[in-house]
Amino acid sequence: MMVADEEKDIAQRASEILRKYGLVVLPITVDVNTIDQGRDKVTQFISKAREAMGEENHYSCEEYYVQDGLTLFDHYGALAAANRPVVYIRRGETDNGFIDLFGVDEVQVEGDEFKSCIDAVKSELVGKILKLATGVEYGRTSTNLYHHESVMCTRRLHVDGLMPRAKSFLMLTDITSLDDGPYTFVPRSHRWRRINGLNHILNRFFRHPGADTDSTLVSEKLGLPLIVKKGMLIISFQHGIHRGWPQGQGGKRTALVQSWDPGAEKFVH
Repeated sequence: MMVADEEKDIAQRASEILRKYGLVVLPITVDVNTIDQGRDKVTQFISKAREAMGEENHYSCEEYYVQDGLTLFDHYGALAAANRPVVYIRRGETDNGFIDLFGVDEVQVEGDEFKSCIDAVKSELVGKILKLATGVEYGRTSTNLYHHESVMCTRRLHVDGLMPRAKSFLMLTDITSLDDGPYTFVPRSHRWRRINGLNHILNRFFRHPGADTDSTLVSEKLGLPLIVKKGMLIISFQHGIHRGWPQGQGGKRTALVQSWDPGAEKFVH
């Protein structure tokens, strides 16, 4: 499911793989030093925000908000609509300690390295690949940064919904083993409309304790963890079945994430 560096038409080849498997991995021309500097500066920003919060459950200043759990903004829409960046530390039985940074375009850090990484994850190339794969124009919605560090209990396989939304992930750290918590995807599951739809209904009818979109009918063994280097770009259909693999103690994974929504045209495979 990976596009080779030597491919002449990366967009065309990537779109063919994405259409077939629901996911594609391709190289991006952002040099490693730029990625390292950009990642280090934004993680320093996160650390600074957490230090400012101290023992409180939230803190705000002119530059950002930071909150431990859903304490200040209590749902995704409010987090995404905030008027400045939000460092959101997730709490719960799963994904406890996972940091989701909203409003990354507005994060104030020195230099252009982090901006170069943002430009790559939301590049026109991704939109072109999505259009070639589906026949539909995709538009950018939210841009986030995901930072996992020793997140040892993650949500099981699931879909984000039944609508054919997509995400692009620019890896800012090397994923060398399962301990790093690789993004995990079930190949071709974006085509499992009946299974995913039935799963949704059964979860609701039988009062599944998790989310309605948990893939309870699908074996965890079907998920393919992606061992990728920093600078690689993953494009994934989010109505395909996926998860973040549980990390080992000391495992780290940092990625920029761009969400994409389809236009009003009919979606085709």
